[in-house]
Amino acid sequence: MRKGRKGLLEVDKRRILRERARAIIRNRGPEKADYFIETILASLPILTVSNGFADVINAAKIKAEHPLSFADCFAVDTARKYNAVIMTGDPEFKKIEQLVEIEWLD
Repeated sequence: MRKGRKGLLEVDKRRILRERARAIIRNRGPEKADYFIETILASLPILTVSNGFADVINAAKIKAEHPLSFADCFAVDTARKYNAVIMTGDPEFKKIEQLVEIEWLD
């Protein structure tokens, strides 16, 4: 997720790493994935955010209305809360494009 041009909001850094590394390894090879993780991702202004009880309830409401994983529902709720953009290549998010802005990654 990103918020404006100043910084990124992170729901789960491991998820970002996993998604981007998998795509880069598949499309460009492991050396490019290492470069992305060690150089590009490490240089981004990432803010880690915590989830409270209200966030759990909001994610559950999203889950009740949309066919997403619970983790993805947290991402949607957090993006709405911080007026952030979800950056993903996961096609599951096509189901909720009307809820939050999405920047599609290759």
